[in-house]
Amino acid sequence: MPEKRTIIFKIPEVRPEELPARLLADYVRDLAVLFGDESVALVNISENSTNLAFSMPLEAALTAREKLQSAASNEGTPEENRAFQNVDTRLRDYEQTGVILDDQKAKIIEFPGRLREVLAKFPAVTQNAVVEGTPIRVGSDSPKENVPVHLQDGNIIHFCTASRDKAAQIAEFGMFKALVRVTGEARWNRGFDGEWYRTRFYVQDCDVLDDSESLLDTVAKLRAVPGNGWRDIPDPLAALTRIRHGDAE
Repeated sequence: MPEKRTIIFKIPEVRPEELPARLLADYVRDLAVLFGDESVALVNISENSTNLAFSMPLEAALTAREKLQSAASNEGTPEENRAFQNVDTRLRDYEQTGVILDDQKAKIIEFPGRLREVLAKFPAVTQNAVVEGTPIRVGSDSPKENVPVHLQDGNIIHFCTASRDKAAQIAEFGMFKALVRVTGEARWNRGFDGEWYRTRFYVQDCDVLDDSESLLDTVAKLRAVPGNGWRDIPDPLAALTRIRHGDAE
């Protein structure tokens, strides 16, 4: 039996018994477009707030995450972008908000809904970033030039994108065994709770790690590259620690 994952669509302001069946059907229809896989099934609706739990195979969950983040940035297909806007506009009309969580309750994307104008005052922030991990997924059958690259660091999976050439380089390091450090640009969005969460990581460079290279050596290499911004960071070790643990200023 294939490994399963759960993705949850949550509307905090309304309980299930307060959500008309017609609206529920509209949400499920648009979410099905955003998930993009026929294997997705609605398996549970919780009682305290409207939490729609969808079960799907692992591979479908990884694809769904990419589609959701692309549509939230208006970078998906026209159909996916339209589905995202349909959900968000519906939430706004009913004075509600929405969020999509993974099965660890980590935020994937938010639907601003009634808070659209408020959150518009906090545009996304792009920063130089570094992450490390073992490649567990590289590439897809998408015709896009940029493809997914997933790096696992313990229980954390870093969801990145890279050019096809850079993704091929990462794959050559060794799937499921090499320890890879990637540098690039991360996009951060401010959530309803005031916290910042990373929604994008575009890989610009990559290296396979070995035991002989220290973090100080790596920082020195980064600061030696002209124009990448690391020379302007007064405490690069602290910045790397903050990025690694998912915090943003």
